[in-house]
Formats: sequence, structure tokens, C-alpha cells
Amino acid sequence: MKKNILKGILLVFTIMILVGCTKEKMELKNNSFTVEYGNAISDKAEDYLKNSEEFLKNIKVENLPKNEKDKEYPSVGEYEIVLKTDNQKEVVKVSVKDTVAPEFKDLKEKYEIEYGSKIDLKQFSATDLSKTEISLDDSKVNYKKSGTYKATVIAKDESNNEAKKDINIIVKAEKKDNTP
Repeated sequence: MKKNILKGILLVFTIMILVGCTKEKMELKNNSFTVEYGNAISDKAEDYLKNSEEFLKNIKVENLPKNEKDKEYPSVGEYEIVLKTDNQKEVVKVSVKDTVAPEFKDLKEKYEIEYGSKIDLKQFSATDLSKTEISLDDSKVNYKKSGTYKATVIAKDESNNEAKKDINIIVKAEKKDNTP
């Protein structure tokens, strides 16, 4: 009789252990992720969870942010992605950040300008995924004296990433009017 009770208890524990082992729990790789602006946010459960391949097949990835208009990626911001099974749910925070500085396009090392005139900022351009503003630090340039001067072109995007490049501005000699 005692042997049968012992066998019964052992059987119950064995079943509990086996059932408990098959109830895999979601295991997050991280609570939060950072994605560089310009990249899509993954809709694949395996990018967020450490679980078995079989378990991952039943995970639904929900609440993905919408992409910006006419783009393949969402805007800079904070998002919460929801991972679900029939009886489990996890939330992952995803931050989209812009950390890449603009890149200058066709920037020359030197620019020649006429005596007494200012350099036109429209000569400079930069590419970036967000709106970029170009400025020029020409505080060391004397536009009323011919010579070669150092200046710095600055491209700054909406996330305050900036690129700087030194250039030379050559102020041409003053044209003398030789009429009597």
C-alpha cells in the first residue's frame, strides 16, 4: 500500500515537473532597445526574446510604430512594442535616436570671392535624413582685404548632430577703376 502511494506521489511530481517545463516563459534579451534613425523597428520576436525557436513561432509582435510619410522607418522618439502569446505579455521599450551627423556634399577646400563681397551659403550643402541647417564661421575673414583666410562650414541636423569642415576663403584683390 505504501509503495503504491509513493509511486502515486512520484507520478504526480513527475507530471508537474514535465508540465511546468513545457510552459516556457518569455525571456527578454533586454527591457529596452535603441534603433538608429533611418532603420526599421524589427517585427521579429527573436530580436527581442531569448526563447526556443518553437516557442517564438507563437509570439505576436504588436504596437509597432508607423513609418514616417514616404519612408521605410519611424520618426525619432520612444515606442513600446508588445510581445504576446495566448497567456503571456511583455512590453519592450524602443528608442529611435538620430546620432549620425550630416555629411557635406561637394565641399571644396577653397572658395574664391570678389573683394568686398560675402560668400553665399547656398554654395554649401549636406545630406542627412533630417532637416539640416548650414552655417559659416567666417569671423577670421576680412572681406575688404585680399588674401587667404580660414573659415569653418557647419552642418547641423534637427537632432543637433553636426559636421564641421575647415575651408579657405580667398578674397581677390580689389579691382581698381583705371578711368581718368
